[in-house]
Amino acid sequence: EKNQKGPAGRLQLALMLATAYQLEFGDDQLMDLVGNATHGESIPYGLLMPDGVLQEETRLGSPLQVRILSIENDDPQGETVQNLIRIFAEIERQPSNAQMLHGRAALSFPHYDDDPRPNFAIPGIRACIAALDARFPYYLYYIMPEVRTEQILSYANSLLPLELFDFMPGIWAYIGTEAELIDLLFPRMLAVRRFCGMTGDDPGEITRDILLSYPEPLASAMSRVLRSADGL
Repeated sequence: EKNQKGPAGRLQLALMLATAYQLEFGDDQLMDLVGNATHGESIPYGLLMPDGVLQEETRLGSPLQVRILSIENDDPQGETVQNLIRIFAEIERQPSNAQMLHGRAALSFPHYDDDPRPNFAIPGIRACIAALDARFPYYLYYIMPEVRTEQILSYANSLLPLELFDFMPGIWAYIGTEAELIDLLFPRMLAVRRFCGMTGDDPGEITRDILLSYPEPLASAMSRVLRSADGL
């Protein structure tokens, strides 16, 4: 069971606030903090010195530059979705540009912020993701793989029939079979691996990151299926 409106909702809010701060003040500091927290890393803290410099006690790793992709409408033929498709098509003209966006896209649907349903159960969101999936069957390559954000799960679940889920107040549970999940993931993971041939990424590493969003038995089963496919 997963609480779709828990960590994912809080991350989305944090990202939106950080983006607004960045646009208003031209300052990336808050976005850096959110990026560090997303990876479970320590956030800078310490004493603000008289000269305005923060005397940091700790700061681990480098910040993650997350790109929030805000889809403002619920129509897959709408301008926002079509613009997003055109942007990614243009990005992919240069493989190095696509590589820079690997694992850094976070989908946001502010039109539905007040909807109590998990995002993947909302028809408008499902239609938008179906449109992205139809154009980019390897789109999982771009989505932030951090498990706590549930971005991978929400995206993939949007492509599954709703009959495969049990919805209860505040939570949901997948009640389908492992085979049904593999049938969904297999062609998309193959597409990701083939896309890695263009970007120069390690396909094994990329697919492992994506599968971290799923329970270990399913991830292992999916990995075995991929290894047996076309000599991969």
